Amino acid sequence: MSTDVLIEKYIKLRDKKAQMKTAYETSLAPVDEAMGKIEAYLMKVLDEQGADRIGGATGVAYKSTASSATVADKELFRKFVVDNGFWELADIRAAKTAIKEYVDEKADLPPGINWYTETKLRVNRP
Repeated sequence: MSTDVLIEKYIKLRDKKAQMKTAYETSLAPVDEAMGKIEAYLMKVLDEQGADRIGGATGVAYKSTASSATVADKELFRKFVVDNGFWELADIRAAKTAIKEYVDEKADLPPGINWYTETKLRVNRP
């Protein structure tokens, strides 16, 4: 088979996959809606009872709380951490773009950094 034929087939398969995914997600909508209504009702029952969990022979429903912290103003937060020595409030992460530039310039990694590169094939329409 020629590469033209393979590329055409790949694009058709990718389109088919997208259609199937959309159809699947659409078919889940009524199930997700029904589950959402049950969740809301059970949460109401928990709240009315002042409970964190309810259950029986068929299963358990319980409240689970998740928290998230994001930085709204990077410079303000950085100043607060540095000025007050609250280093435990922040994480240090490697900046991928800056690490790549460092590697390109120095032909070496900064200490303590793992670097992973993967080359993938991409197929686009003409």
